[in-house]
Parts: sequence; structure tokens; C-alpha cells
Amino acid sequence: MGDAAERQPTLKELHRHKVSEDIVVPRSAIPEMVRRLDALAAAEAVTIASFGHAGDGNLHVNVLCDEEVLPPRLERVLTAIFRHTLELGGTLSGEHGIGIAKRRFMSLEQSSELLALQRALKRSFDPEGLLNPGKLLP
Repeated sequence: MGDAAERQPTLKELHRHKVSEDIVVPRSAIPEMVRRLDALAAAEAVTIASFGHAGDGNLHVNVLCDEEVLPPRLERVLTAIFRHTLELGGTLSGEHGIGIAKRRFMSLEQSSELLALQRALKRSFDPEGLLNPGKLLP
């Protein structure tokens, strides 16, 4: 361990905006996912830093940019990341869940019938909508 003067800056310190996502792909697909992330970063003029848990295919993908305001292309980048994930046999979240940020992408992975079933199950256990209102199901 070095002293405090040797501390490396964090991704957030290096860039104005950092949007973090977690995805999972089969372990065998990690190299292809990294290639796709590199190509996407080049095509959209953003930096993508990824790291994760190779043992289970969980990747933390961080989209970094320095514009004053978040650029509209960020939505394209996120959508492309999630589409690549699903094309490679993965899933939209490994350990951090869907929540508010990713709920609009759930229809990429789950059918309307499955989403309807999930809503019905939530209603049966939470008919008043008191538990985590609006967090998961749009």
C-alpha cells in the first residue's frame, strides 16, 4: 500500500458524468461483451469502463462522459449495452436489481405476459401498493 499521495483518482473524479449499470453474461461471453463495449464506446464517443466478477459473469459497466449536460446518445448507449447483453444470453441485472433506472428496459428481456404476471403477483401480496411503490414494474 502506498501513501495518500499515490492515490489514483476514481472514475467519478476523472469524468463529469458516470452512469453505472450491472449486467450478467455467460462467462464464455465475457470476451465478446468486452469487444462490443469497446466498439460501442468508439462509435458513440464515450468512455466505457467495465469490471466485475468473472466467476459468475457479472459485469459493472460504467459509461463516462464529460459534457456539461448528459448527452442524448447516452440512452442509445444504454439500450445497446442491454441489447448486447441479451443477445449473448445474459440478463439485465445480476446483483443490483432493476429499480427505477432500468425498468423501462424490462420489456427487452421479459414478455408482456410475464410482466403482467409479475404485476398480478405484486397486487396479490400488496393490494394497496405500499411496498416499494413504482420501483420495479412500470
